[in-house]
Amino acid sequence: MSDIISTRSELLFLYDIENANPNGDPLNENRPRFDTESSTILVSDVRLKRTIRDYWFEYKGYNGEGDNPDIFVR
Repeated sequence: MSDIISTRSELLFLYDIENANPNGDPLNENRPRFDTESSTILVSDVRLKRTIRDYWFEYKGYNGEGDNPDIFVR
């Protein structure tokens, strides 16, 4: 059990979009996911995780190869 994670980081991810569909619902003709009670657009956790992985891959080069570690998003 010597491979326990010794450092931990947390990330606050703010998502702002205007005049676009941030996360379409494939079961509803790809319309935006919408909460009728609060009148807000919803973005699934899967979409947020994909966006974070894409950012780290594109801008930081974390692709799991060479000296760069793999990306783990939970």
